[in-house]
Amino acid sequence: FSFFLTFIVIFPVFWYVIVKFLDWLFNFKKKFFFLFLITGIVLFYIGTLFAYKISFPYGIKFLLSFAEHTAEPAISLSHFVNFFSFFLIVFGLIFELPLVLCFLSLLKIISPQKLKNYRKEIFLIIVIISAIITPTPDAFNMSILAIPIYILFEIGLFLGNLVVKRSIFTEAPQKELERK
Repeated sequence: FSFFLTFIVIFPVFWYVIVKFLDWLFNFKKKFFFLFLITGIVLFYIGTLFAYKISFPYGIKFLLSFAEHTAEPAISLSHFVNFFSFFLIVFGLIFELPLVLCFLSLLKIISPQKLKNYRKEIFLIIVIISAIITPTPDAFNMSILAIPIYILFEIGLFLGNLVVKRSIFTEAPQKELERK
């Protein structure tokens, strides 16, 4: 539990190192560096808050609803804490999807224009991933995760198009990228 809690608390430092490395690689303009830094930290904490306030309570209610008169649900503290901690971190990292798509667009690994053509397939993949991540087999809890992920995917496509079209680099790396 302390490892997961430490990761959640020091995530801004971890994210700073990632963005600083990408800044070293691409040489962002200063305002975009801080925009990526703040947006990544905010998205991570929105994801953990979403898991804590919305997704996790519904999942626990559903799992405890299987209790019968003769059987009481038994949840050990260690399993609960490990599951809860893992759940928070996974949701926090999933909410980084728009920035991941943005960075992959910058690296020219993906093209936002091409991804738009595969929206149906990507939605199916998101639904499958949501079914795997959520602790319950019901469609309601799966949709609690799938809908925000798809919205984040669309935001990521928008940001990817935006950074590809706008000049977010200082002059030197941009000229290097144009030569390639």
